[in-house]
Amino acid sequence: MSVHGKVAKAGDPISDAHLACRTFGHAWKLSGVDKLGTDVGMDIVCTRCKAHRYDVADAQGYLVSRGYVYPDGYRREKAQPRHEYRIELVLRVAPYTAKRRRNGKG
Repeated sequence: MSVHGKVAKAGDPISDAHLACRTFGHAWKLSGVDKLGTDVGMDIVCTRCKAHRYDVADAQGYLVSRGYVYPDGYRREKAQPRHEYRIELVLRVAPYTAKRRRNGKG
């Protein structure tokens, strides 16, 4: 399984889902299993950004291979450090949180 998806430039906007995954890590969920002789293939999908991971494990459960397919715009030309994504996420969420508190919902 190969890595693909449109590579975003450093200054391109990043979606909320992609930002959350880059900040916290992916929210993986098993979506399917394939029997591959004595090995087992596991199709795993991120519930937030829809990235796909495919793991192959041997009969003892040891990882044999792992591959990723990322959605368009997830891959960055130049990845930022995780703390920079965290700051961006907080800046996006803060106005929404403040509005909810003013309306008595927070």
